[in-house]
Amino acid sequence: MAATNTPSSSSSSPSSSSSRPPPNVVCSPCAACKILRRRCTGTCLLAPYFPPTDPAKFTTAHRVFGASNIIKVLQWIDRGRKLDDVNVRIDKLAILDKIPKYLLAMYALLYYLSNENQIIEFAKSPREQQEDGHLTNILYPKSLIPSSGAAGQGCWKLYYGETTSRNGEKIQVAELKKTNRLDLKGSINMKKLRTGVAYEVVFVVKLKQGGCGWEHPVTLKLSVPGEGDKNRLVNLYEQPKEEWIELKVGHFIAAETGQAISFHLLQHGPHDKKGLVLKTAIVRPKS
Repeated sequence: MAATNTPSSSSSSPSSSSSRPPPNVVCSPCAACKILRRRCTGTCLLAPYFPPTDPAKFTTAHRVFGASNIIKVLQWIDRGRKLDDVNVRIDKLAILDKIPKYLLAMYALLYYLSNENQIIEFAKSPREQQEDGHLTNILYPKSLIPSSGAAGQGCWKLYYGETTSRNGEKIQVAELKKTNRLDLKGSINMKKLRTGVAYEVVFVVKLKQGGCGWEHPVTLKLSVPGEGDKNRLVNLYEQPKEEWIELKVGHFIAAETGQAISFHLLQHGPHDKKGLVLKTAIVRPKS
């Protein structure tokens, strides 16, 4: 009996070993894990969105959102709701012909994080709030700073930390590092505004202690269709430092033209300048 039991015991060991599940790894890492140089497993949250055959997808999404934000959202959202909710959000957006669907999917995911008081800014369209029954439009730094050029986003440092006064949400601000050209521009279509209502436009900025190069005044320009340009000059050195101030661009009355008004904060002086922090531009009903 001992002789017959020994082979039986030894043969059962390989069988038990072969029944174990294989290690939870994949043969080819997803594009995200490959770029981030991390181990890609079969349960990787990033793999369904960034296949190894298209690394450009993750490169672009990483540049727009940041890998940590993408991972945080995918961990936060319940796995069973993820794809359905993303598809619903995508279907409701009217800009599918302008922005790749995978970026819209990431925007839809990041939308949920905003409910946790963490604002992740992707779209360049104004954010709207109600004020005295009228819409107030708030534009954030990414929509005001040129994407490239001597005054482009490479001259600015973007970071989170400031909060809105209404609900304590974190927003992104931009600090000018160094350039001899300041060229901020925003615009909004008057279709978004209440016809016949007077609106004013302001830039919300802060000059840090040690900010320099602002010997020449900045120009605040408002362009309204049919009314031409209205310019104002402001000397930043005459403004309080280390506190948020409103630079008033001008005011206008919204018309039914369907055209856009534009507003600018400019300074093309000969010297390099730095230390200006941009928070928002606001188009709001004039009090």
